[in-house]
Amino acid sequence: MWLLRAYGGGISKAFEKAGEEDGVRLFKQVDLNDTTRAYLEQAGRAYSRFKFRGLPRVRAKGIEPPQLDQAYVSVRLISESRGEGMAGKKLGQESIAEIGGLHKQTEPLPLSEVAKGSKRLAVIGMAGSGKSTLLQWAGLAFARALLKKPLTDEQKELVNALGGKPLIPFLIPLRAYSTYCAKNKCSRSSKTLLAFMTEYFSDHHASLDLDVDFFKSHLQRGCLLMVDGLDEVDPEDRSAVRSAVEELLTEFDTSNLRCLLASRPSAIQIAEQMHGFQSCEV
Repeated sequence: MWLLRAYGGGISKAFEKAGEEDGVRLFKQVDLNDTTRAYLEQAGRAYSRFKFRGLPRVRAKGIEPPQLDQAYVSVRLISESRGEGMAGKKLGQESIAEIGGLHKQTEPLPLSEVAKGSKRLAVIGMAGSGKSTLLQWAGLAFARALLKKPLTDEQKELVNALGGKPLIPFLIPLRAYSTYCAKNKCSRSSKTLLAFMTEYFSDHHASLDLDVDFFKSHLQRGCLLMVDGLDEVDPEDRSAVRSAVEELLTEFDTSNLRCLLASRPSAIQIAEQMHGFQSCEV
């Protein structure tokens, strides 16, 4: 279970000290149009809010939870390339001790270290381990960088690890995509995934004109595609959803398209079958 820092003056010291010029120097020359800038502003605000169950009840009592910047403590990851062959190992509750033994001489690393040199990374973790919030944190880092806002030292390291490129962040819940396909009786493919992205993000950013060309453009130019909850997809649908994600990545396969996938261990076999993905354990 990941932890929250003490609330009330807990803003990261690195964040306080990061100057605007220092935090965004990689992206000085990026020219954002009005729609993209507005999307990044709204996405950044969304990524900065914790998504824990029960928070609406807390807010109803007049208590405002801390923002991600104020309270997030990053998780650490063990990569299969640094361990002793994690691929194929069961990551369920009963095998944690075994995996701990396999990797006892491997120091868990931050996302920025694990992601170096990897275009596609599958983050596997138990419920409550912080993998979904890790995706939010990564999306927030790139939204801030593109908007020329201060970054923590760790966020700067992540931006550099992913090539120092201006990647537009898109966070996609795979369960919602699966439900969309079932509702519309459509196949799982890159075409329907793009159609889902257009509908999903338009619903969440109703004030913006986000058509399919908006997403195609950024997929071609460079984006950080974050796909969450492979385990939340019906087991019978997981292979088809996996194929749709792979097809999209293949269709827009450029050096500036990076992908982070998060899943519980229950879908690890499907995640391991995804082409070009490196696996890591929270």
